[in-house]
Amino acid sequence: MVAPVEDLDGRACLTHGRPLELYSRAEGRCVCALCMEEGHEVVSTETEWDKKKGELVSSQAEMQERILERERKVEEIRESMDLCKAQLDRERREIDSVFEVVMIAVEETQREALRPLEERQQDVEREAGELTQELQREIRQLRDIIDQLEDVANLEDHIHFLQTFPSLSWLGDGRDWTEVSLDTKVSFGTMRS
Repeated sequence: MVAPVEDLDGRACLTHGRPLELYSRAEGRCVCALCMEEGHEVVSTETEWDKKKGELVSSQAEMQERILERERKVEEIRESMDLCKAQLDRERREIDSVFEVVMIAVEETQREALRPLEERQQDVEREAGELTQELQREIRQLRDIIDQLEDVANLEDHIHFLQTFPSLSWLGDGRDWTEVSLDTKVSFGTMRS
């Protein structure tokens, strides 16, 4: 049984109304027996169909091969990217490791550089505390003496005043603070740019 034919008008020659049973390879189209031109290679439509079908199968196979080539290229690019990423991650870890060691060394060096300054600060604070305590002790003593002097100054009895009037020797007591100062010199050759 033969499959039904569709579009019968499209299968007939428009010029002669006859069936298109031949294929002109020179013109690249189906023709009827009356349309054949001398010198043109003409074959049956079935022969050309077989030939074109073979070309189509060949083209499909070629296209499929091109797809495979491109898929392989995609995979190759992906693998290259993964390899590069792994390499960069390794490099990044190595750099991080080096900088971690450097940072530890820098922090240790910084602590060593700051230690004398911190010790000097503690010394200055201790000395300032000692001097301040001594000065405050003497201030208290001087205030006590002033209070005693006021008491004596308020005496109206001349005899009693003269008997209780202290000798002026107390004025020489105490430390001479005129030359005393806090030693704040820093002589560590601190870094300056």
